[in-house]
Amino acid sequence: VGTYELQPTFSITVTVENGKIFGQATGQPKLELFAYAEDSFFLKAVKAELTFQKNEAGKVNQLTLHQNGANVPGKKVK
Repeated sequence: VGTYELQPTFSITVTVENGKIFGQATGQPKLELFAYAEDSFFLKAVKAELTFQKNEAGKVNQLTLHQNGANVPGKKVK
């Protein structure tokens, strides 16, 4: 859960509602994320995946958006 900045004007906000995980990119609708590994999720609505990375303390501090052959990292800002 949190907001991850991929570019200064583009971020993804991850939330949990009623036991489901959602991602919402800047200017886009909120979409449900589906887990396929402990820290990896895919979207059914668009062809994209999100992978979360943890720091040494075990807290998620970054995600990577995998879409259209690109792997774009985003640091957690909130």
